[in-house]
Formats: sequence, C-alpha cells, structure tokens
Amino acid sequence: MASGDSILPYSTRGWNELAILELPPQIFFWGQSYALGIIAVIFGQGGLGKSRLALNQARNQVLGLPFAGMPTGGGPLRHLMMGSENSIHRLQHDVQKMSAGLSPEQIKLLNDNIRLATLENPDDPFISVADVVNVERWRMTLQGYRPNVLWVDPWGDVLAGEANNDEDARGTLQILNRLVRQVDHQAAMIILAHSRTGVKNIAQAVGFEGANFGKGSKALYSAARCVWNLVPSDETENPGIVAFHAKNNNGPRSKPFCVRLDPETMLYELDLSFDLDAWQGLVNQRAAGKGGTKPVCMLSDEQALSIVTGSGPVTGNTLQQQLHDLGIPERKIRVLKEKLATFRTRTFPRRVWYGTPEQIDALKQEYQNPKLPVPT
Repeated sequence: MASGDSILPYSTRGWNELAILELPPQIFFWGQSYALGIIAVIFGQGGLGKSRLALNQARNQVLGLPFAGMPTGGGPLRHLMMGSENSIHRLQHDVQKMSAGLSPEQIKLLNDNIRLATLENPDDPFISVADVVNVERWRMTLQGYRPNVLWVDPWGDVLAGEANNDEDARGTLQILNRLVRQVDHQAAMIILAHSRTGVKNIAQAVGFEGANFGKGSKALYSAARCVWNLVPSDETENPGIVAFHAKNNNGPRSKPFCVRLDPETMLYELDLSFDLDAWQGLVNQRAAGKGGTKPVCMLSDEQALSIVTGSGPVTGNTLQQQLHDLGIPERKIRVLKEKLATFRTRTFPRRVWYGTPEQIDALKQEYQNPKLPVPT
C-alpha cells in the first residue's frame, strides 16, 4: 500500500437499505455477456485468433455494430488493448484491414476510443505485475488513457507467480483490479487466457466440464463473472472459431455459435451454416481415438437442390428429431449418427448432411415403433 493511503472498512448495507437503494442500470456492451464493472475471461488455444477477435469486438462496440449477432451497447466506450505478443506490424495490418470502407468520422471515433499496446520499446513486452517497475508502468499507462474497458492479453504474461497457484492468480487479479479501478471504478476487465490443447481438452469446452477448459489455476474462472471458451471448428489450416458461453453471472448464457475470419477485411462473420451436432460428433469421435476426420462426399448443385426440397440427406438436427420420434434412445441415436455417411454440398460447403434416403428409410423400418407415427 502506498504511503498516505487510508485503510477503509469493507462496504456493507442493511437488507432493506439495499432493497430500496436506487442503482444505475448495469451497462452491457455485448449481448448480456460483457458488462461494465466485471471481470470476463476468454479461454482459447494459442494461435486460434483470440487477440484479433477481441480487437474486432472492440471495433464493433465503438462503431455501434453487432458482433456475432449480439448488440454491443448503446454508445462507444474507451478500450485499452494491452498485450505482449503481437508486433506493431501485425496490429497495423489488422487495423488497416478493419478500417477499409469506413468514413473519416468512423475512423476518428475508433482513434479516439481504442488504444493498443504496440511493443515499440525493449521493455514493452514485459507486463508481469510481479515487477514493481512494471506495476508503475501499468499505473502510468492506465492513468494516461483512462479506459472503460481493459483487455489483458495474455493472462500468462501478466501473472505474478505460478500458473497453477490459486493465491498467485488471486493476487494478480487484485493488483489489476486496483490499478484499473483507480481510473474508472466501473471499468470492465477482459482477460485473454490460454486453454489446454488436444482434442480431449477441446471436448471439455462445452457442458459439465467447461470450467476445466482453461489452463492453470481455476481461481481465474471463479473470479470471472463471464467466461467464453473458444475452440477450432475443424482441423483445417484456418478453422472457424466456435464459441461456448461457459459462465455468465449477469444473465442467461448465449447459445454456441461459430464465426469465420474474412481475410480481406480481417473481420469475423457469423457462420449460419455451422452444425453443432456435427462438430460435437467429430470431436467426440477424435477424442475416442477413432482416427481422423470422417470421409466426406461433395454433392453437386443438382443434388444440393434435392436436399433443399427434402428428398435427400438431412441435417444433424433433423435426423436427431426423426430418430427421437421413432422412440430410439438418445445413446443409440449418437451411435447411429456416427455410422451414417456424411455429405457436404458445393452450395452449402460448411453444413454436414447425414444419411442417404435409403439409409434413413432402413432405420425407420428397423426401429419403427407402432406406438409413434413414423415421420414422412
């Protein structure tokens, strides 16, 4: 504690005093996910695109544009993007691409409300708060810009102590919280952190094991009010990013979605054709050690038209419902889906289709339940 600082008691209020207290509304700036005054965390493996996605979110927030279909708040906030990994050349490339087609007024708005760490001096990459000199540089940087939103990228480089130590993680968060709230008591802090790698760990990004996806101490997950788990959509060189809302203390969790990077604009676009069932099936298959990606047959445009009109293979969701209507147990449905051939079309190259009409008809005959109507 700095000399001259006074020690204050913890804030407390009585039951009814709290009940009738008039509070300003909570300000959300991405759906009901990010909010001022909270800590949020984005977990994802290195090289997936967390930094660029964060920059895209800040850009859209300032411009009042939605990101991944969710609104980004009612007005521009001041964003400080603090990082230790991305060079000034990489950042300039992204900023130039993301600025294409914008008006001078929009460019000025971005310049006034987004500031980025550019790593121009030898000591700039060293941002760990374990060093008292670094802490003072943090203080000077924050007071010089006074952000509403602080982006910390990556967590491992700012951490003071051991990655798996809960006390070290909490201590680091306390230091960052004090620093940022000295300039804005309601500032939000969004931390980008590395996840564990490997297909078995990717499978944990969603569901009951979502809290186990991030690397290191679970104190970071516990302290965050909002957590997003990011994973690749496939095993290609440039996969989409699948986002799972692992935790949200401020409202309902958003449904999973997939975004893909447009290399011309360096902006992420929502992939409306993403098939969550197919993704989970592929990941579970790989996690079980069943080899590589399932063979895929590309269909012609004429065949794709027959799919759209309902006379060909079906989507994962449709097949799931049809088999459910036949009275087949859920565990059996998962097995049957894995056994059916998968298809992609030139018209819808990112959507997976299951089964030929003959396969589906055979299933209906084999598992027909006389108590339930057979779907037509």
